[in-house]
Amino acid sequence: MKQRQISGAFPAPALAGLLLVAGAWHSRGTTTMELRADQTALERLRAEDGRFVGRDGTPVTFWGVNLVSAFFEPEVSRATAENLRSLGVNLVRHHHLLRLSRDWCYGPAKALARYETDSRTPDPEAWARFDALNAALRAHNIRITLSAHFSRKFHPGDVSILPGEDAEAWREAIAEINGWDWRRSIDPIKLLPVVDERCRLLQKEFTRELLTHVNPHTGMTYGDDPQVLYLELLNESSLEYAIICGNRFPAYFEAKLERKWEVFCVQRDAADAGSLWACTTPEQLALRSDFLRAVEDGYYAEMRAFLRELAPGLPVVVANLWRGNDALRATARFSDLMEDHSYPDPWTGSGAGWWMDDVSRTKVAGKPYVLGEFNYSENPSIVAKRGFARPQLMLAAAAYGAFHGVDGIVWFAWNHGDRAVAPDGWAKAEGRSPTPGDLVADGVMLDHMATCAALYRLVAPARQTHSVFIDTPQRARNYNALMQTNFAGFRGGSLSCLSLEKTFDRAGADPIPGFSAPEDGCYRTDTGEVERNAARGTLTVLAPCAEAFSGALGGEAFPALPHVTSAAVRGFATVILVSLDGRTIGESRHLALSRTLEDSGSELPFPLTLRGLAPLRADETRVLRVVRPRVVAEALEGLLGSRDIPLPSGAEITLPAAVWTQAEVVVVPQVP
Repeated sequence: MKQRQISGAFPAPALAGLLLVAGAWHSRGTTTMELRADQTALERLRAEDGRFVGRDGTPVTFWGVNLVSAFFEPEVSRATAENLRSLGVNLVRHHHLLRLSRDWCYGPAKALARYETDSRTPDPEAWARFDALNAALRAHNIRITLSAHFSRKFHPGDVSILPGEDAEAWREAIAEINGWDWRRSIDPIKLLPVVDERCRLLQKEFTRELLTHVNPHTGMTYGDDPQVLYLELLNESSLEYAIICGNRFPAYFEAKLERKWEVFCVQRDAADAGSLWACTTPEQLALRSDFLRAVEDGYYAEMRAFLRELAPGLPVVVANLWRGNDALRATARFSDLMEDHSYPDPWTGSGAGWWMDDVSRTKVAGKPYVLGEFNYSENPSIVAKRGFARPQLMLAAAAYGAFHGVDGIVWFAWNHGDRAVAPDGWAKAEGRSPTPGDLVADGVMLDHMATCAALYRLVAPARQTHSVFIDTPQRARNYNALMQTNFAGFRGGSLSCLSLEKTFDRAGADPIPGFSAPEDGCYRTDTGEVERNAARGTLTVLAPCAEAFSGALGGEAFPALPHVTSAAVRGFATVILVSLDGRTIGESRHLALSRTLEDSGSELPFPLTLRGLAPLRADETRVLRVVRPRVVAEALEGLLGSRDIPLPSGAEITLPAAVWTQAEVVVVPQVP
């Protein structure tokens, strides 16, 4: 992807400028207080009444990242875990741990399997690094999710798991599909365990190995360790979706599926069913839809029972991503939670359409809901035109995620292998350009990550969530019919104002809420805390413990929030202010802020004024504690022994225009 370059000196001012701002002031005994995620102990959480809850019934929400092909050196794993915790992260979704290619991984480990004579032989080095990373994450109360697939490729040598007369034909079919371009093979490979007995046995073998593997650092198996929040069976997969979209298998596997189809048709007394791959009449299409659903549901049922024997208390999601209401109903039937993935336009404030309209298609009553992959679109033209607005997407995810009761938002991705990660767990070269595949290197997004993690837990949920009945079966004819929501209420920006979820139980459904787009273009949540101005492309949050604005200023005055304003009038600005001590912003003694502004391709510093702050005692003062840019914070620490810059003690203070992109305003004892 071609990256958009951002020019300008901000946010790395000269050290001389730092000294002028900071003076020779030194705060004795003060250290940067990291923005921390929920400190819930690592007990086994259960899925109950649509939330993840602990023993006392308290819901737990998750702000996370995907770690992709992460086989770091142990010291890098420890640093990464500490860095993620400082950003408010409390969940890691492991991804691509069985991916065959080496293009992301430059170290000695690339996958949990060797892939030499088969895909069954573990790679001890990869497992050792995997265990060390999970132990490091556990030390910071960061949970993980696992997968039964991890982008696995089967190997011709795997045939030994089930000898038979057709062994050579199976080997040849596996070699054939592995030789296809990845775009052609990605969906069929995922579905091989659904249609083939050997691949299913191989999946069971790996899943047993994964869940019974003892991490030597913890002394627990992954199946027993409450650090594991849930296990995913298949990532972004659906048999009916794959067939409707024209995917084919090698002839060996297609023959197996055709035989199942023939038996199914006889059982249904369907004399003119036609070929599985050439159904045309409404009756044939309905029959095929029922057949594909039966085949996949049989796989889900078998694997879920298998997983229950291995790890009785471990929540499971059998599939994810929107693949139509039939697939959604099956996922809800066999899963303990629902998961979706989304990559919308980063300028989320503009236009009547809305990313929550799409992702809420998979939100089902009574099930926890996780956005397991979330980030802005990787479409190069979209990134080139509107990549500057990506901080708004992070704010929107936090604000509307809280409003809709989303249980987890997991950013894709912190890394892809070790290509961008330095020994200190940060980026080898942090920049100010979009890097969606390696979030660790995107300083603009990192500036807002911790404050958004806090805001995600401070915005109020919807006053009412409407459960809307969805009738199935869908029995789609083509891709467009399959991907319809079958309910107009999930379109047109309605999810900017209302919280909706699906139910397949007519008796448990609510009346369909009325909705019409507001004439002024301002979509407000039913709590009044979040507003999206579709005409101006702005997003505003006004909650007792959180205030934020993101959008284009367009030559007009910065919108005055109750406790923060600015003299900036041009550019695309994002400002987030949150309380970290449980008090309202006006009463808080520990505030966190983040801010960025870009105008015509250049990133610029700008002052912020805080007002309405609580009065201080005579022996107290306020400091600006610099958190980011890290180079500035570390320079202050090295030169002055502290990251703190003294501030006036009045109810209204103007923060310096330069020096910081993320900081805290903290009340501290006055230095004699």
